[in-house]
Amino acid sequence: MMKHRLFLRSVPFLFGLLLGVTGTTLLAVSGGSTRFSDIPPGAYYDQAVGDLVDAGIIKGFPDGTFGPGKLVTRADIAVMLQRLRNELRGVRTPSSSSSSLSSAASSFSSSSVTVTSAGTVRFTIGTYSVRENMTSTTISVVRTGGNKGSVAVNYAVAGGTAVSGTDYTGDSGTLTFGDGETSRTFVVTMVNDTASEGNETVQLTLSSPTGGLVLSTPSSATLTILDDEISSSSSSSAAPSSSGAAATSSTTNAFVFSAHAYEVSEASGSLVVTVNRLGSTSGGVSVNYATSDSTAKAGTDYTVASGTLTFATGETSKTFTVSVTDDGNIEGNKLLNLKLSAPTGGVTLGNPSAAILTIGDNEITSYGFGTLKFTESNYRVTEDEGSAAILVQRAGGTQGTVTVQYATSNAGAQSGLDYTAASGTLTFLPGESKKAFSVPLLTDLLPDPEEKVSLTLSTPTGGATLGTPSGAFITIFE
Repeated sequence: MMKHRLFLRSVPFLFGLLLGVTGTTLLAVSGGSTRFSDIPPGAYYDQAVGDLVDAGIIKGFPDGTFGPGKLVTRADIAVMLQRLRNELRGVRTPSSSSSSLSSAASSFSSSSVTVTSAGTVRFTIGTYSVRENMTSTTISVVRTGGNKGSVAVNYAVAGGTAVSGTDYTGDSGTLTFGDGETSRTFVVTMVNDTASEGNETVQLTLSSPTGGLVLSTPSSATLTILDDEISSSSSSSAAPSSSGAAATSSTTNAFVFSAHAYEVSEASGSLVVTVNRLGSTSGGVSVNYATSDSTAKAGTDYTVASGTLTFATGETSKTFTVSVTDDGNIEGNKLLNLKLSAPTGGVTLGNPSAAILTIGDNEITSYGFGTLKFTESNYRVTEDEGSAAILVQRAGGTQGTVTVQYATSNAGAQSGLDYTAASGTLTFLPGESKKAFSVPLLTDLLPDPEEKVSLTLSTPTGGATLGTPSGAFITIFE
């Protein structure tokens, strides 16, 4: 038996232990599969990895992988458990450890938090996300560093790009913690509309603690409502242009972002964002663009960008630049909103006209050319939806321009009867992290309760590799 080293069967075993100890202390923002190329979406440890990366307790390897089956040392465990202990006590201090698994310090404030007998109160994380077709999402608020006496804190659900009553329902209220109680929750209800409007955000805020309770960090958070309507492109079987036009609505003349999501390392300094003009290019037209805060803060994490893009006759794409700040702090990834508005000349806004830009913390995550994979292993649609929008994600880095081939094939469903075959090339420009293609669906009169279409990614170029899953299905229901 080797001395001074503890071998675990896999890193996920430790994550299960950590999450079992913390209870509601950590809550998922996005899974590890969105960060690392070797974590399958939906794996039992997927969300655990995302939680701990966001908390700064663990990190990946320079090649953009996580190594879920790699062994960990006693030193790794000691550092991670120390941070966990400090988190539970309400004391947060940065660490200088350089272990590949645990060198990232906590994403919360690096300054110490005063511990009182009543404790401190905060959100579990600074960023939440939920699909708009989910009924609701539960937000956890935790009390750490002390649990003596009955205390209370106010919460508010307001602000952001989402509209109360239209995109969500949620009110202000008060959370009361009894003596010894350390966790409370409130619910935000989703409104599932049919508009293709891109992702939207809601601001969550804690305020006015009582009974000796002290606000801790984060006392504000952002809930991103993920749009589940991604309309079909006008020609799904054709390869997108080299400009990387995103799948859009069937609107003849429209302005769209070139991707559904973007990502840039803070060390890069800036990202060039492309806006495409679809349909007719006759006549001069324009569209406004603007950035806004989500979890990233203007002036601290990035520089505000806003203005007007003017397209002359024949012009099909324009760009603007978002500058980001490399602060050297270990604080986790940050998000900001990109939005188009006020189109002129009879042109409308297509999908996507809103997108999320992730500023990657280069003290936590390494960036390369990335791996390309489907966002889901099974896309479920009904045949009367007209088309299935298929998202492809670039994880583990967005450097350079890369491409990947996509294709459909029969897996129960029949091309020409149940769907129209689609194949082509998706082009990801630097910084683009999510693109889409569309598979048209056909309505028949046959009793087909469930049919499947096989999806395949192949032949990545530009230094990118295939991730998991590179094969998926569309399940078509009547």
